[in-house]
Amino acid sequence: MITRLNPIPGLSGLCVAGILSGALSTISSALNSVSMVTLIDFIQPFYKRQLKEKTLLFIGKALALFYGVLFLMLTFAISKTDSIVQLVMVFIGVIEGPITAIFLIGVLTRKASDKVAMLGLTFGFVVTSWISFGKLFSGYHYSSLPLETSGCNFSNSSVELLENKNLSCLELESCSTDLEEPAHTIGYVTI
Repeated sequence: MITRLNPIPGLSGLCVAGILSGALSTISSALNSVSMVTLIDFIQPFYKRQLKEKTLLFIGKALALFYGVLFLMLTFAISKTDSIVQLVMVFIGVIEGPITAIFLIGVLTRKASDKVAMLGLTFGFVVTSWISFGKLFSGYHYSSLPLETSGCNFSNSSVELLENKNLSCLELESCSTDLEEPAHTIGYVTI
């Protein structure tokens, strides 16, 4: 596109502006739809009386702003990850942990009400989000294990059956335990 439209002044910039406006249109549609679904399906049923149009409009705009800030924060979280697997494990941990807890409460007890379930679900989301995203932003990285095999007495190239060998292991460097936030050292699979 740049090579063909470069001789005509302003046309390459017009094409880039068209691409950006299409992206912004898609993002604004997504933000509006998420905020309206939240408003109609989750917030409005809590009110016994019908809310005024002006109030609904204000709440919808506030939710769109909230989701915009949330999605912007998620882009910073995505930039802190090392791989897509790590990011997927964070989101799975944040979502599946509280949902599994609610499922187990429903299966194992008879006294769980919907209010208790929603409170537990909200608390679970908050705690797992704090641990997961705190781990991303804390900068804590696991130290890699040594990869060299010098000093190993065992070789995988030959098979020796029924032979008693004393294997010695190398002592790994001791890990520092003086972390400020030990919850941020939990592995992504554990969350």
